[in-house]
Amino acid sequence: MQPGASAMSQSGSGFPPPENPFQPSASLPPQPRSRAWLWLAAGGVLILICSCCGLCVVPAGLGVYQAVNERGNVEQVVTAFMADLAAKRFSDAADRFSSRARRVSSISSEKLAKVAGENQAYQGGRAAHVAGVHLSRAFNSNQDVPQGVVAQVSGTIDYEGGERGAFRATLEKENGAWRLHSIQVQHGAAPANATKSDF
Repeated sequence: MQPGASAMSQSGSGFPPPENPFQPSASLPPQPRSRAWLWLAAGGVLILICSCCGLCVVPAGLGVYQAVNERGNVEQVVTAFMADLAAKRFSDAADRFSSRARRVSSISSEKLAKVAGENQAYQGGRAAHVAGVHLSRAFNSNQDVPQGVVAQVSGTIDYEGGERGAFRATLEKENGAWRLHSIQVQHGAAPANATKSDF
């Protein structure tokens, strides 16, 4: 057999020439890229957002729940304080203040009697209505400021004769009960003719 005849018989046999094993076959379509990493990244971001929102929303929700839950208790303290002053029960009114407030501001029945006698804002108060409550936990090295669970409240006061006033107060929990730390009362609608006093 001649060398040229052997090469000719192989090429003329109808078989395709052998393919190069290092090149991809032209007949196979390219494989699509996997996007699993994209879905994993999106899922991770979603989980991160949900967990962050949960960590922020749960404490905020508890704070709102506590503020709503304590609103009535705080309102009772302010109402009782105003009623004590109107009825001249100055010793009871002084007991509505925390021991810290009595020590720091020298709150006494004599002081309350003097202020209530001179100031229209503390005369004839019937009921307090809390409009806003902000609860917080306060810890401070200065023992003259409120400590523990503290409520900053504001609202209105109904007076005998249908008049209205406004108040702002800071209360602290002492032995599980709300006590006044400070209170500011304004009697009258307009600041120009209002009578204002602070404890």
